[in-house]
Amino acid sequence: MKAKNKIFNWDKPKVHQYRYIKGGDLFCYRIAEKLFGYGRIIAKNKWGAYALFFDKFTSRPPENLQTEDIDALKAGPVLFGCILDCYTLLVSKLHSDWRIIAQDPDIAFFDFNEITSINPLMEIGHNADFSITVPIKNQEAVQRIRENRCLDEKPNSHYHILGFLIAKKPELFNKENAPYIGFDEFIDKKFYEIHGEKLDLSSRNC
Repeated sequence: MKAKNKIFNWDKPKVHQYRYIKGGDLFCYRIAEKLFGYGRIIAKNKWGAYALFFDKFTSRPPENLQTEDIDALKAGPVLFGCILDCYTLLVSKLHSDWRIIAQDPDIAFFDFNEITSINPLMEIGHNADFSITVPIKNQEAVQRIRENRCLDEKPNSHYHILGFLIAKKPELFNKENAPYIGFDEFIDKKFYEIHGEKLDLSSRNC
């Protein structure tokens, strides 16, 4: 029997202690004053949790979510996956506001044989929940991470997530969406580092 979805919404999110975080949790996170992104936790592991980030952005956090909203979100395209630093993102909310807005335990779609993170120093790779470990030579590991930074096996903070978004969805970052809740200077530097273009967000008089 399929487990039932649970909907929490932005105003009444799920309790965010690490022990309560589960595979299937859907989250919303604030990028700017009027820009929010979405993702889904696949599995917890020793660094935090592996999550997928959807190519879905809204100007407001979700209100009165319905089952069909959750189904549409899950069916949408994925931008990237990476390991989350659950403590700074969901528990302490150190740099921005991340909230679990729903829970759907059905993650049968995900291939848990896929290697989702690589540790070049240890010369190993892991799947989402670290139940599989494979050897990867340092040179190959470094090359694969160079091609896809999201594979680097570490707990990623809000700064790292912004960096991934800048690389994979640069159109999100512009003066129309600013201010970016204290991250304008960081975004300016990272955008120039990745794309060689200046945004000058930090010079915007907010």
